[in-house]
Amino acid sequence: MSQSVTVHATIDVSPETLASLVRHAKRLAGEQGKKADPAETLNQMVSLFLAKNDFESFVDDPANYS
Repeated sequence: MSQSVTVHATIDVSPETLASLVRHAKRLAGEQGKKADPAETLNQMVSLFLAKNDFESFVDDPANYS
């Protein structure tokens, strides 16, 4: 992905997923001597997931729209 824009979207995640993300964000921040930012961690995780799973091709396929 050569260029990107920031978009704000609402996504649904389970309470367990959110709890895991917060737990890991706090652990990592503590190891780095920083304050945890779970919202930014979620942003990074979703962006990484979309890049690794070729979201661009998914969006280009009309069959993925209902």
